[in-house]
Amino acid sequence: MKTLILLARSKIPDLAALTAARTLRDRLALPVVAVDREILWTLGYDGGESAAELAARLIRTTTLLVNPSKQIVRSGTELPGALAGPADTRAVRVEVWEAGEEQRVLQRMRAAHAFDNVHKIRRSLLWTLHLPAGVDPAPVLEGALVVSGRDRGLLVNPHYQTHRVLEPA
Repeated sequence: MKTLILLARSKIPDLAALTAARTLRDRLALPVVAVDREILWTLGYDGGESAAELAARLIRTTTLLVNPSKQIVRSGTELPGALAGPADTRAVRVEVWEAGEEQRVLQRMRAAHAFDNVHKIRRSLLWTLHLPAGVDPAPVLEGALVVSGRDRGLLVNPHYQTHRVLEPA
């Protein structure tokens, strides 16, 4: 099975990312310069199509996954190294345990848009934290990620989400 990665970032300022950055700085007192948020779709498919061809067909045919009118879309066969970025940037992939939405999207893609070669789909959020130069990212990530009280964590709710910190390229 082949893999296609689609990343979608809002073309206009993302209020959730701006609010997260402000909360991490002001309320949690963490040294965060900026926060970016992208929707990350991972598709498992087979057939003769390349990842680029499938991505182009998805973007052209449906807005179930991404909407190029509202979002900047990147695609590839794996997460680009630039997401993890230099030493002052850390990316975190956050997934919801229950996959009900993904199955509904997959069924709709197959029924209405003839994407029968897509067999698996997974939706995640990709948070990218931009840190000042020279800051140790470990304590910042520890304080920013998993919610464990009013003054600890923000980006991951441990009751229904899992996360993985992506290593810098």
